[in-house]
Amino acid sequence: MDELIPSDQEWDASKLDGGVKERIAEHQKMSEKTKNVPDATSCNNVYTCPTENQYCPPHAPGSSGVGFRCCRGAEGLKWTP
Repeated sequence: MDELIPSDQEWDASKLDGGVKERIAEHQKMSEKTKNVPDATSCNNVYTCPTENQYCPPHAPGSSGVGFRCCRGAEGLKWTP
């Protein structure tokens, strides 16, 4: 993706590269499991996240345009691409 989309603007998924489209499709598949967990409004803290399975969408501040999922690991909850 050539440019980041400001968080206050709408974005068009048809203009995203294949990797980002795959991440969006993965997010949609997981949405049934996590439908009670709201998407994060930002994921600026790359080391920790607040809620397991929470999704930080590509257009949110701090996501770098790829989106992140909050996953539990050996060191606790972390944003993972």
